[in-house]
Amino acid sequence: MPVRPSRSSSDSSLPHPANSSSTSSYRHTSNRERETFPINAFNQLSLDRSLAQSKAPRLAPQVTHDPKCTRHKRALLLRNTSGTPSVASTDDEDDQDERGKVGIDEEAKNWLELGDGQGWRRIGRYRNVNRRGEIKNDLTNQLPPEILIQIFRYLPGNKDLLSVLLVSRFWCLCAFSLLWYKPTLPTITQLASIVRVIHSPIRSLPYANAIRRLPLIQLGPTLTDELFTSLSVCSRLERLNISGADKLTSGALRSVIACVPNLVSLDLTGVINTDDAVLVVVGATCKKLQAINLSDCKLVGDEGVLALAKESRVLRRIKFDKCHRITQKSLIPLIRACPLVLEYDLQDVISLSSSVLHNIFLHASHLRELRVNGCVSLDENCIPNLLDLCEMQDDGIAKASEAVGIKIDPAEGITMLRPVTTTFEYLRVVDMTGCPELGDKAVDNLVTNAPKLRQLTLSKCPALTDKSLESIGKLGKHLHNLHLGHVGLITDNGVINLARSCTRLRYLDLACCALLTDACVAEIGENMPKLKRFGLVKVTNITDDAIYSLVRKHTSLERVHLSYCDQLSVKAVAYLLNKLPHIKHLSLTGVSSFKVPELQEFCRPPPDFFNDHQRAAFCVFSGSRVIDLRDYLNNHYLPYMEVDTSEDSGHDGAASSTSSLTIPRAAPTPEHSFISNSAPQYSNLVYRPSFSNLNGA
Repeated sequence: MPVRPSRSSSDSSLPHPANSSSTSSYRHTSNRERETFPINAFNQLSLDRSLAQSKAPRLAPQVTHDPKCTRHKRALLLRNTSGTPSVASTDDEDDQDERGKVGIDEEAKNWLELGDGQGWRRIGRYRNVNRRGEIKNDLTNQLPPEILIQIFRYLPGNKDLLSVLLVSRFWCLCAFSLLWYKPTLPTITQLASIVRVIHSPIRSLPYANAIRRLPLIQLGPTLTDELFTSLSVCSRLERLNISGADKLTSGALRSVIACVPNLVSLDLTGVINTDDAVLVVVGATCKKLQAINLSDCKLVGDEGVLALAKESRVLRRIKFDKCHRITQKSLIPLIRACPLVLEYDLQDVISLSSSVLHNIFLHASHLRELRVNGCVSLDENCIPNLLDLCEMQDDGIAKASEAVGIKIDPAEGITMLRPVTTTFEYLRVVDMTGCPELGDKAVDNLVTNAPKLRQLTLSKCPALTDKSLESIGKLGKHLHNLHLGHVGLITDNGVINLARSCTRLRYLDLACCALLTDACVAEIGENMPKLKRFGLVKVTNITDDAIYSLVRKHTSLERVHLSYCDQLSVKAVAYLLNKLPHIKHLSLTGVSSFKVPELQEFCRPPPDFFNDHQRAAFCVFSGSRVIDLRDYLNNHYLPYMEVDTSEDSGHDGAASSTSSLTIPRAAPTPEHSFISNSAPQYSNLVYRPSFSNLNGA
């Protein structure tokens, strides 16, 4: 790395990252200008008095500030990467790919080339530095900017990046985009500092235009109209996240969105004043918009969505959670106008009808994720069989469309009722939780249309039967996560067929499926070697035999939910804990055998919002408490068991599930007990020391 030219107190006009104006620019202002610098409009910004008295950068900077200190504050403010997930993509890889596109800002380069920036006039005074601010005969200035930017990404701290920015003009351009591309603003005072800098009349570089992403999710509850509207100068903004900004008005939203035509992603989750007028401006201005999140925006209705459908044709991700005023009148035109959508999130849109879902499967051939949980109007005809539709004549298609409430538009004809594809090759995630009228036919058509589903959630769909499980079995190795909680009509036969077909399941939830018994659990333990999470909450028919069969062959389980399975004994749970070396979570709420004080000592505290009855029944072990429970059972319970629990004894008989277990009254509590690593001297018992004891030995 080249040696940075020494800087005297009189030469402090090099470019700065962000939090305050340059010292040189400040020095050339008059005394009157210093009193109101940068502009009078921001002297009255509404901030709490406690914030104004803090040490954070202020809107009206003090005259006696330290230039070096403020530069380092700017670097700390802008260098930290934000943990806010991208709205336009759910994958971190996509976010990293876009970060890789950061390059030299051409506008900043033109500023420096034409002398628009302030602070480069005396750069030639330094020794070995030319008029362009570059160190003479330095090979580092000959590196391509893409390589140099990638090198700068590995700098450990903000202070180092700031030093790099001050080396030369070329290095400044490379580091400038890294600092300003996506500033992190954890507090409202830091946002005010950014506002002051981008509105300063004297700037070294075009800071406002360099900002491409503004994740303001941490500032949502404190963000006001006055601060937010000042961000309208960031005309090149591409991603804006203001989740939870419930104080913003519709007028403030419209004024800012109208100034950012390059917006690609917009997250307005919980911005309760978002209405149709805001969406009209979004549609008219943001022609490049690809992702929009309007969750909990209950003022949005059909008028706004129709305006969005008319103008925004390249949308890829649409989230309308709990937008109760939206109906099929606007959703169907939006679906037909945006064929490139990858994700539809329509949770709890109460008025969502089967015709909307029917149109999604006709036109959204690139779909990857679909969430319609809580849409109670969906029935078994909501999902068409695309292969059958393609083979139908016009009369048959018209009849099938009328069955779900879709009428033929004379202007478009039958064309819009024909599917654009027969297979949804990219659909991986479907969530249809809480659709009480959903039938087996819909599930069968879903699996036929999307043969590579990876995650399927059908919890609280009480009309489904074993026929649905037979259809789901066609997914085979592709299915990884399956949620069937509260599907009360499924039986052992359906689950057994599922276990033999979908052998690569990682997560299976069968909570509140009251007809299931030990037989299906044994089949799951036999055929699912990769199962890591398993839920049997309130499956009251299972006994100890189910636990023995579940873990006899495969030991990959990490989280097991057995709450309210009251026939389970301590012996069976101890056997499970010793067979699963990677277990991290075990729930036994409502299991009578674990309500003794000795075992409750290892239970984690119940949540604060639980009532007295829930607190009394709560019994969940997680993290290190699972290991502690296993150690205690091995040393204080297993030596007193009357029946051998080894693998050679066989657990297929009923004796193992009904064997007695004596809890020794003389056994000390966990806090005062001494746990020995040696096996107790009982010839007819099998003792298994805990894994922690084995490792310690």
